[in-house]
Amino acid sequence: MPMVYKLPWRYGLCVAFPFSDKRITLPFATRLCMKDRATHMNRKFTVVFVCTANRLRSPTAEDIFSDWPGIDVVSAGTDSAAPRVLTKELVETADAIFTMEAHHREKIRKKFKKRPRDNRIIALYIPDEFERGDPELVTLLRKKVEPKLKEWVCPC
Repeated sequence: MPMVYKLPWRYGLCVAFPFSDKRITLPFATRLCMKDRATHMNRKFTVVFVCTANRLRSPTAEDIFSDWPGIDVVSAGTDSAAPRVLTKELVETADAIFTMEAHHREKIRKKFKKRPRDNRIIALYIPDEFERGDPELVTLLRKKVEPKLKEWVCPC
């Protein structure tokens, strides 16, 4: 029976076979099911939603996806007057970041060195013309975010 060692989240699992010096590292990029990943790593997939003021679009996204199994969701704003400002710690701990507009994505890429890979920082291209909880906004968010979450985190 192989032994499984925990490695830092971004690297994966190391599987060592007894009575052998053979070791295999399984990167999580191979899309381990979230249920298995959580079992081995005792941690959820962290998603951050970002808009400018953190008052309408990103809080709506947080409300929608906060009950998804296997993920932790938080919203933040790039403006210094936002109720929850996007911080270095939020970016460093995020496994994926969804920005409402392309300029938010570029700001994150320029400002934060430690961040998820660029293919995990997704611009949704949702303009700042919706109220919080607007049914059209909810539909847009589900249409654009759900496929990515299903790709990265299987909701088993």
